[in-house]
Amino acid sequence: MARPFLTVADELLEHAECVADFLEGRGYSVKVEQFEIGYPYTPTLRCRRAPTTLFVDVYGSVMLDRVTAWTRWAKSRNRDTRIALALPQDAPRRSEDDAILRDMGVGLYL
Repeated sequence: MARPFLTVADELLEHAECVADFLEGRGYSVKVEQFEIGYPYTPTLRCRRAPTTLFVDVYGSVMLDRVTAWTRWAKSRNRDTRIALALPQDAPRRSEDDAILRDMGVGLYL
């Protein structure tokens, strides 16, 4: 049964489903577009596996401004909060983007 994604572009729905299935298979409980006051944006996926919470956004390209807001927010938390970005395999990205994501501690799922 397909998850009810409302903020994911149609061409990225399959990618969002794949990432959600992958993380569920790794023991995470996955919630779709779970918004709470205080989040910088509505995350595509909020994944929990005690004691870690992982926020994953599915985009068509690297959006450093949004990722930067998420990482700043995550660092302000007093819990193990991680950020990841999911992109299609053929999404445009520069090697500098990969280096920036790595330096920020952001995971990347392709």
